[in-house]
Amino acid sequence: MDEKIKCGVVISEKEYEALKKDSIFLNALEACGVDNWEGYGEAYKMVHEKDEICNGLGEDCCDCEGC
Repeated sequence: MDEKIKCGVVISEKEYEALKKDSIFLNALEACGVDNWEGYGEAYKMVHEKDEICNGLGEDCCDCEGC
């Protein structure tokens, strides 16, 4: 197995486009200060406690610095 292709996932083009759109929206929210919102830290903890960001990938594939 090629070492460069250590981690990966296959998704549909529709899902890929939805993820790009969500990422752009999240970046806009953060640029407008939503990361200073009172509930932002709690929401962040909720996601990371459930390991939804990494989805069990492990240290080599996850770069979220918290799972």
